[in-house]
Amino acid sequence: MAKATTAHDTPMMRQYLEVKAERPDCLLLMRMGDFYEAFLEDAVELSRVAGVALTSRNKDSAEPIAMAGVPHHSLAAHLPKLLAAGKRVAIMDQLEDPKDTAKDGRSLVRRGLARVITPGTLIDELDSPAANHLVALTACDGIVGVAALDVSTGRLSVEEAASPAQLALALARLQPSELVVPEVVRDDARSMEILAAACAPTPVPAVSTPAEYAWNSADARRFLCERLR
Repeated sequence: MAKATTAHDTPMMRQYLEVKAERPDCLLLMRMGDFYEAFLEDAVELSRVAGVALTSRNKDSAEPIAMAGVPHHSLAAHLPKLLAAGKRVAIMDQLEDPKDTAKDGRSLVRRGLARVITPGTLIDELDSPAANHLVALTACDGIVGVAALDVSTGRLSVEEAASPAQLALALARLQPSELVVPEVVRDDARSMEILAAACAPTPVPAVSTPAEYAWNSADARRFLCERLR
């Protein structure tokens, strides 16, 4: 006997869940026709934060799937709301014209992860001339290295902070939209307390933690020498 197909085990949902498994830290929006749709827990969050209707697929099924979406032409208006709420947003786009699938006798459009948007990497949707700084912090021998990238202009600056007071001054001047720190900093309560004090009175912005290899100083030096020579 053939195995029954559940609402979660359809080709379209498998597409969505495969990418979601790759980026569990993100709210995933998948292009479906003229809309970007979110499903399951992401749909609930999209509805709550962006104020859009929460519906469901397979309403009469024993396993209805929560669904919410925004028109593709208004995505730019909703992204700042999601980022302001501390969300990272993954965009899953159609990789082919739906008309081509019909020609080939297929019903499923190929889709894939197109980009991941965080507070510090928002460019196209910026509505202010102010800088949008992505700031990376790392410490060595009591000195904090501060690297700031303005993603709207490509300007990169680096400096050092020898004390919490100097770090606070740097962050107050840069007003970062996102901080990039090692996992050991994020997971250390005392380090986060110092970071919160340095950011005060504003809250700590969104925090990202790249893999450990991203903090290899020799690789970073070699990369900068190659790019900036």
